Amino acid sequence: MTKLAVQELTTFEGLPGLREEWNGLVRSQKLGPSQSYEWLSTLWDLHKANRELLLLIVRDEQGITGIAPFVREMEHKKGLRVRLLRMLSGFHSLHGTPLLLGRRHGETLSVLFDHLHKTREAWALWFTSYQVGDEQEKLLFTLLRECGYPVSTAQGVRSPFQRLEETWEQKFKSLQPRFRTALRSREKHLREKGKLELRFFDSATQWQQGLAAIREIEQGSWKLQSGTAITAQDFQWQFYSRYSPIAAEAKTLRIPVLFLEGEPIAYDFALYEDGIYHLLKTSYKSKWHDSYPGFVLRKLLVEWTYAQGGREIDYLGKDEDWKMKWTSQLREHRDCFIYGRSLAARYLHGLHKLRKLLRPQE
Repeated sequence: MTKLAVQELTTFEGLPGLREEWNGLVRSQKLGPSQSYEWLSTLWDLHKANRELLLLIVRDEQGITGIAPFVREMEHKKGLRVRLLRMLSGFHSLHGTPLLLGRRHGETLSVLFDHLHKTREAWALWFTSYQVGDEQEKLLFTLLRECGYPVSTAQGVRSPFQRLEETWEQKFKSLQPRFRTALRSREKHLREKGKLELRFFDSATQWQQGLAAIREIEQGSWKLQSGTAITAQDFQWQFYSRYSPIAAEAKTLRIPVLFLEGEPIAYDFALYEDGIYHLLKTSYKSKWHDSYPGFVLRKLLVEWTYAQGGREIDYLGKDEDWKMKWTSQLREHRDCFIYGRSLAARYLHGLHKLRKLLRPQE
């Protein structure tokens, strides 16, 4: 079997045909939109200030076996100035920040670690996150033990999802009786106020209208005051503004907006790919709070996803109560902190162990 080779890049435009190979690997492994070339290159454009990009491409005679999209940066920690490695996808991930592996998983991981150890300057910490039970997480932890890299973990978010394994009618009947009653009555109540329409702004000629509707809704949203509105966070608004035309061209963009008498009152920003509705952002106008526009929007969109023949709704984020009304299924995530072999790394790991020892006595 051919020996694996590692190529280093410091830009996304470093190799001819890289975009096609990269996205081919993502599609073949069903890694999802947040591992695509376009998603990650957009992230990099927004986060490259004071950071360095390090793309490690692993190949054999058949092509790419794996990709490690790292970001290198310096940071002050515990009185030291240390070099950190982060997964680029960690700046905005859907489910963890795994490496992109196609074939020869164990060998590819081993080659990546060997390359980082032998040919790069010492790094102190590597931040990543995994979905608990992920095959790659198990391979990584095994390799870390074999190579003697210390690692610490912390519980990450519990993210709800809903598999669509039945019909909409069957799903509706399976919901809690009070919730079913609320779904009917609140939609009826809102429709009595005027003409209710659900419109989608997904195409190359419509996405800007969708973002304009989002901006209007967020200006009147409760999220604006809390600072969580998509328009209140420069990075998020820039990212979605840049990524919308890319997703529209790929036909994965979904910006459903709920209108009442021509006024936009609630929205989703989502991606629909491989039968999965990825819910990235949602909100509604506060002045309509008593009419539950977000509640009605969710009912209409769950019903819509069933009608499209979808196979999953990925609610993403935390296990908030409104999401758990629809499902009991959760993806658990684990944050991982990998310590390098430098003196700074040993010092930071020693402090971590000391804090862990002292914690029960606090």
